[in-house]
Amino acid sequence: MPTPCRPEPASPWTELQARFGGGPRVLYLAGPFRGDGSRPAIQRNQMRMMARARLVQDLLPEAVLVLPHTNFAFLDESGPGGLAVRDRALAACERLLLRCDGLVLCGRTLTEGMRRERDAALAASLPIVQLPDLPDSRWAALAEAL
Repeated sequence: MPTPCRPEPASPWTELQARFGGGPRVLYLAGPFRGDGSRPAIQRNQMRMMARARLVQDLLPEAVLVLPHTNFAFLDESGPGGLAVRDRALAACERLLLRCDGLVLCGRTLTEGMRRERDAALAASLPIVQLPDLPDSRWAALAEAL
């Protein structure tokens, strides 16, 4: 007796296109930001999010992407008041997220900020897609293209 075929799980990238590819959408991209709180860690995470946004934009050319890593780049979370700045920024991020059509979580590990953004999206019944991390070699290639 043959074993029943189990369908392959859809890739997160396919799910992203299926869920949000039906027309223009405003999508909020959430990903690691603060890291260890140092300026180099924050800058590295900003570059990685720009690379992720480029991939998402290629898959969803009609989407408008909200990228808090660049929207709030003028804030300094690495300074002495970093955590207070962070709390204000995350509160602003949550308000901004609620104006979007969906949330794209970038990476399998949720940081505290990503968790807050996910919880806000869940409370508002916004659709959420979680994308995998990319290998460091892929980030390097994407960062060079920016």
